[in-house]
Amino acid sequence: MYDILKKPLSTPRSNWGLIILFILLAEISQAQNLFVSSSGKSEGNGTISDPFGILEKGLDKITPGDTLFLLGGQYAIDQGLKIQVKGQPTAWITISNYQNHEVVLNGENYLYDEKGAQLSSDHHAVVLIQGARYLRLNGIKVINSRSQGIIVRGAETSFIDISRCKVDNTYGSGIALWYSDQSKVYESEITRANRQEMATPGRKLGSEAPHEALTVAGATNFKIHHNKVHHCDKEGIDIKEVSKNGKVYRNVVHDVKRQAYYVDAWFGHLSNIELYDNIAYNNEWGFVISVEGENSVVDAVKFHNNLIYDNRGSGIYFGIWGTNLMRQNIEISNNTIVRNGSKDHWSAPTGGIDLRSPNFENVLVKDNISIENYGFDLALPFENSEENLRKTNLTLENNWVGKTTLVNETSDYGPLFPVESTLVSTSIFKDFNQNDFRVVQENLPAILRQKPMAGYSFD
Repeated sequence: MYDILKKPLSTPRSNWGLIILFILLAEISQAQNLFVSSSGKSEGNGTISDPFGILEKGLDKITPGDTLFLLGGQYAIDQGLKIQVKGQPTAWITISNYQNHEVVLNGENYLYDEKGAQLSSDHHAVVLIQGARYLRLNGIKVINSRSQGIIVRGAETSFIDISRCKVDNTYGSGIALWYSDQSKVYESEITRANRQEMATPGRKLGSEAPHEALTVAGATNFKIHHNKVHHCDKEGIDIKEVSKNGKVYRNVVHDVKRQAYYVDAWFGHLSNIELYDNIAYNNEWGFVISVEGENSVVDAVKFHNNLIYDNRGSGIYFGIWGTNLMRQNIEISNNTIVRNGSKDHWSAPTGGIDLRSPNFENVLVKDNISIENYGFDLALPFENSEENLRKTNLTLENNWVGKTTLVNETSDYGPLFPVESTLVSTSIFKDFNQNDFRVVQENLPAILRQKPMAGYSFD
């Protein structure tokens, strides 16, 4: 008996997995639904029949696995909603509209921070998610922000999903990922971002509002997909600074005043970004890669299977803006680029695939269809000679164009030289006039046929 009591009790190694599982299941089984209403009472208990009347009270009560439902209505935000909740890998926290209720967070009266200072366009938003983990924000509409609409910010902020949200009428970004990890933005819509008119009264204005409609700045391991961005005053979806390991796919960007999709190092090393199955139309530019900041490089970008049409500037463009440094290890493949460019554009000439900056190396341009663009369909910043191709390690392979000439326009944006490629006509498309750019012509290679995707709504 003495020996038994003296010997420490232990649990067989094989049982630890079951014990951990039971603990996790116990945590999840305690998950609860809490409710907030714009017409609720401050002393409400958080049930659907007696909801909280204060958003912050709901945030204070939620624990891993819980869902905080917002009932329909308009919520006036006068100090910004800061979300710092932490779920767990098996017990995410969800903040969502209830069923199909329209939930609107109105930031019109959020003019100054808690110290009375002007709102920062980088650190303030109607919804600021900072220091949170394993969180879903779903089905929320944010309007009238004097800063940004929704921010996910900070290296300690990770595993955040922004889904089915709408943001309209903001001074800065509609939605922004700032230096967060493992974040997603999907099935959301951004309109009227980057509007000078939404600046706080009395703010000293620059030449333009800050940032972009959907900003990804220094974020890692992110996904941006199935979003709609349109009728905004600057860029659409911008991947910038030292962002890395990200995917941007099946988004639609149209009617923005700058480029639809932008990859720009700005500073540091931006790397490993893939953009595919996206659509851009009626913008200033389609897709642009630039290296604007000093000591910067864009590295390992793959842009493939995208549809770019009816943009005023070039469809695909290597920008010469800023310090115009090196972009390397770039693949541009299987894209359809149609009717881009316009007469006497300020960066003339403009057209289809426009590798205007010569500061690149190890670039593959392959299996693209570029046709009916204004100034040219495919052009380089130097003559298409074996020596120049070898110096930059540029590979041009199996591209299909409608012309191999260059319109006679000049500007300060540097020279261009058209590229000889295989000629095709608009008859390759299913219905060119109705913007159905699927390739159905049987005598073309299979890799070109039945692309790009039809429908374009991504609902």
